[in-house]
Amino acid sequence: MLRLKDLHLLNGRVISLDLSAGESVVLQGANGSGKSLFMKSLAKLVPASYQEFTLDGVPVDGLRPEVLRSQLLYVPAAIPVPSGLSAKDFFQVAFDLKIYQHHRPSFAHWNHVERWGLDVQDICLLSTGERQLLNLLRALSLSPKVLLLDEPTANLDGPRTLEVEALLQEWQRGTKASVVVSSHSTPQIERLGFRVLTLA
Repeated sequence: MLRLKDLHLLNGRVISLDLSAGESVVLQGANGSGKSLFMKSLAKLVPASYQEFTLDGVPVDGLRPEVLRSQLLYVPAAIPVPSGLSAKDFFQVAFDLKIYQHHRPSFAHWNHVERWGLDVQDICLLSTGERQLLNLLRALSLSPKVLLLDEPTANLDGPRTLEVEALLQEWQRGTKASVVVSSHSTPQIERLGFRVLTLA
């Protein structure tokens, strides 16, 4: 599904990756090893050169940026949020984009929004961890082929981390999508059971 050969990152590292549909990978490595840079390069948010880069056999150079980024969706550990935006509006902002105008979410994201107490009138009132959860739920609702998660539980407590890990595995089984996730936690890597790619 995703084939990447000799991707040259801005930090000088060269990475290749073959990812089948429904297969997932955990990126591990020290701070500065290029985990975030690698995921941003996949979504073409930063420049990088490569020998080959295809998605479902189609060269990504032939895809419009918004199409590529809807299919290879990068989710940072933290995002700035404007004041006065409600949780419902936070989702609607994405759904109103032209690329998603015919999209109908199959993932019941709002059940989790309500269960985790995230249905607020101003998401600035949420903690950093709660905003991270909201951002993750929105990404899941957008149904990408490959979800690129940059330390998705970095700001969460232990019990919520376990819930998110279970949710990711459930979502992946239901959608047959792939996940590329970065993590510094050896226990988390073992729990997820994904293939490990180490950036030395």
